[in-house]
Amino acid sequence: MKPTDPAVVPQPVSRILPFLAYKNMRQQEESKFPAVKIRSVAIFAIVLLLSIIFQPDASYADMGSEIEHLIQYIEKSECSFIRNDKIYNGQNASAHIRKKYTHTKRWIKTTEDFIRYAAKKSSLSGRPYQVVCNGIKIPTAEWLTKELAHFREKNQ
Repeated sequence: MKPTDPAVVPQPVSRILPFLAYKNMRQQEESKFPAVKIRSVAIFAIVLLLSIIFQPDASYADMGSEIEHLIQYIEKSECSFIRNDKIYNGQNASAHIRKKYTHTKRWIKTTEDFIRYAAKKSSLSGRPYQVVCNGIKIPTAEWLTKELAHFREKNQ
């Protein structure tokens, strides 16, 4: 008789032997390809993460079209724009705000943020931008907020 024969080995040990054999076999299988498993899981995780990060959602696309509309609205406007006590036409004002937008993009999460960070006031002096239309002077932020509400209402 062999020492592993159930008649020779006490009952509790004979129950453990199949488990140990299975565990040993499982460890051998896992040790054959651990780098492949880890690598494939890592690649899957990276691809999943990148697809989540770089997939623009609908609100981001809406925000982009809203911001572009506001910049075009400034550019095509017949109003005068006052920045640091100097008067600019719509084309010059929109070019400045577009340039400022590229520098403040990292803080902008909504179209209202765009107005707040790029079109509300001078970064240097802190003075609010103003627009003069038909002889009436109002803050540019207020003017753009009204146009944004009109644009959203029209595009629902």
